[in-house]
Amino acid sequence: MPTNRASYQAGSTLAKAPGSFRVFLDSFRRSLLAEIKSPRTIKTCMEALGLFGDFLAAQGMPAQHPA
Repeated sequence: MPTNRASYQAGSTLAKAPGSFRVFLDSFRRSLLAEIKSPRTIKTCMEALGLFGDFLAAQGMPAQHPA
């Protein structure tokens, strides 16, 4: 598992299936862009959430939202 701060940008190991954590990240990033947040704020949020996603994967936690 990648553990560096740029792991999200380098490509997370999470699935792209509908309802997945990755889909949430993409949606959240679009909402930050729509709110005209600074590029550094968006980068920081994506890095932090990417690390959180890596943690979930490393712990065997589900990345899918229950249907």
